[in-house]
Amino acid sequence: FFGGAGSDWVGDVAIDGGGGILLLGISGSSNFPGLDASSLALGGKGQIYVARFDANGRARSWITPLGTPVANPATDSSLGLINGDRVLAFAVDATGAVYAAAYESSGAGGRTVGSKYLYKLDPGGHIVWAFPLAPAIRSVRAIAADTGGNAYVAGTALPGLATTAGVVYSTTNRTGSAVTPYLLKVDAAGQQALYQTYLSQSGQRAYSGNAQHPDFDGVTTPL
Repeated sequence: FFGGAGSDWVGDVAIDGGGGILLLGISGSSNFPGLDASSLALGGKGQIYVARFDANGRARSWITPLGTPVANPATDSSLGLINGDRVLAFAVDATGAVYAAAYESSGAGGRTVGSKYLYKLDPGGHIVWAFPLAPAIRSVRAIAADTGGNAYVAGTALPGLATTAGVVYSTTNRTGSAVTPYLLKVDAAGQQALYQTYLSQSGQRAYSGNAQHPDFDGVTTPL
């Protein structure tokens, strides 16, 4: 059993190179184990976390809260990082580093209030960097990492996404609140978007999900 007195969720699970079990989820408990009171200002509602257990699942190695709690994780879809009560995706690279996304509402660590961030955690659960996602990004549906430590994020975005030069779809023909799939590649240092592109136009189909080969180093379509 893992959780507190309230409602807590696990949205994804992965295994690192050492056999450790990694969980990504949302805490809804004010007494969620491993999170101190300062990280549970809203009673734990909507607090995204990453936790690591040993290979036997008997001992918790660490737990790291990401971003800040949101008032209602079940209905606040405007934050884009949650779907109902689930966190949708994270990734673990060959070194054991973890990549996940969260919403920032406090401005902690110099981060901008109201923004979404992609976080990288080292194998010990410490935050290495937080990369700000573009305001037009509405959701994060999939995350992957290649052998060079670059991170890939896919989901849906509103019109106005700042795409990079030479990509397949630099703009979308959707308008208003209609969303379009996007793909973002962030460099290993968490400093810049190596590319950012829409993935389709109105009338085309797009699918979510990801698959990763051990030697994955990008996408097969030239961008």
